[in-house]
Amino acid sequence: MLESEGLNSSDPNPENIEAPTQVHFSFAFFAHSRSLHNLHDDCFLSAISMQKLPLFLFGASSGGGFVGQLPAHLSVAGVIVQISATRVSPGYPPAVFMHMERDKRTSAFVKQLVTYLRKQGGQALDLVKEVTPLTPHFFSNNIDSIDIDTSEMIFKRLRKGGHPHGFLLERLGHLPGFYLTQDPRRSNWREALAEDPKLAGLPLKADESPISEMLNVAWAQHELYSDDVDKAIEFLLTCTTDTHIAAKPGGNGNITH
Repeated sequence: MLESEGLNSSDPNPENIEAPTQVHFSFAFFAHSRSLHNLHDDCFLSAISMQKLPLFLFGASSGGGFVGQLPAHLSVAGVIVQISATRVSPGYPPAVFMHMERDKRTSAFVKQLVTYLRKQGGQALDLVKEVTPLTPHFFSNNIDSIDIDTSEMIFKRLRKGGHPHGFLLERLGHLPGFYLTQDPRRSNWREALAEDPKLAGLPLKADESPISEMLNVAWAQHELYSDDVDKAIEFLLTCTTDTHIAAKPGGNGNITH
């Protein structure tokens, strides 16, 4: 259960809020989809219901599609759907859709969802994670276990011309930093790093390596990420009133993915 000093206002623009107040709320996280069967028997959700706390949901990828459908079955105060589209209906609770720049299909569908919800009088926020440039300190700034010297070595190995593989990073016009030229899920960046004995022992396994995860985030196609989650939570809190209004369970939804 999370306790947060949040914003308590019906104004969805955080810049217009002057005095934050203490807001108590609960958050349920879903990284993968779960069955809707026996959902009300879930101990966590039962504890939330007993304490009369507003329930916010977060889900990513298939978990995003899952939590996006829960307002049809539960009283939910807000939903954050990341790197996924979902099913919505009239009376949908405040929603934040977080998606990545290179995922054009999901981005197009999110645009439809946000437009639909706003036309229905709902509150929806669209947050796009753009492609991220890499700098010498990119890895040390984002990964606790990577120090500055190691981060600089990794960066040099990935830079264009810095190793036999080449063209993993390059400048784009006059933009600052260097950008990945290939999808890190398919490129040979692991081989490039493995050739440097000073980088021996770095975790490089897919879906386990923090280096791999951060490269996926920088590529901005499909990866769980924390950037802008604070903005998403702040938006939901501004949509939550003192009386903890939550959307009531509805139908099966009018827009599907």
